[in-house]
Amino acid sequence: MKRLRNLNGGLPLRLQDFDLIQNNIIDAVDCIIQALLPGETGIILKGLSVNVGVYVNAQAGWLYHNGEIFFVPQASFDYDGSKILYLKPAFITEQARTFKDGSIKDVHEIRNYAWGYDLTVPSDAVRFNDLYSLETLLKTKLQASLGMGADLKAFITIPYASGFSPATTLNGIRLLSNSYNVLMLHGAFYAETSYGKIATLPIGQRPSGDVVGFFYNGTATPAVLKIKTNGEIHVANASTNQVNYITFTFNRVFDNDVSYNLPVTDPPLPDN
Repeated sequence: MKRLRNLNGGLPLRLQDFDLIQNNIIDAVDCIIQALLPGETGIILKGLSVNVGVYVNAQAGWLYHNGEIFFVPQASFDYDGSKILYLKPAFITEQARTFKDGSIKDVHEIRNYAWGYDLTVPSDAVRFNDLYSLETLLKTKLQASLGMGADLKAFITIPYASGFSPATTLNGIRLLSNSYNVLMLHGAFYAETSYGKIATLPIGQRPSGDVVGFFYNGTATPAVLKIKTNGEIHVANASTNQVNYITFTFNRVFDNDVSYNLPVTDPPLPDN
């Protein structure tokens, strides 16, 4: 950032020095807002809510527009459905001073915006309905980011253990994951035996407690899936004459208050 150096020895101040100071503040604010919401030239920072009834009551607030922040005083108008609500520049000068050359000039510029309500919008104004609030835009951006973080994406392909083989061109069980410790096993396989260990999860992707679920073996008979804390994935009642399908989602980290230990040597479940 630009700074004015306050040096000893009688610093000669010039008008450009004050420009540097105030422009630096404007640039800093503009940079922060544009970093949060790139591409937005007009944003409601705070307030500026509107209630419509017999009157249009427009509340005070703060507007970010074209790189500056402007205060907007409250206003009220008689309701007219044909009119448009907008915000327009309302710049004034004050604090008259007598200069060395004898001229008298205002040295303060008060840069506010004001509510307007008319049939057309002036060229230097911004239509109120075209504005979003900073809160709304940030929520939208946050929700989109959270949504992307929740997407399950392919992480690794785990090879099948002996006795099991892929039923598609994917040579193993696909492990998908997201940013919230949620994992999914996704696969289709043939089985030479109806139960046993089909694969092992890699270290770092294993559940904090044993997990039990189900998969589809082509019949109405339950097919059981067991995932151990050591990463071993076991199946029970897998079909040995048609394709088995796994689409199983589980949380990698959870409170394991029960602390059970799933058996894995049981025979396949009966058909009845």
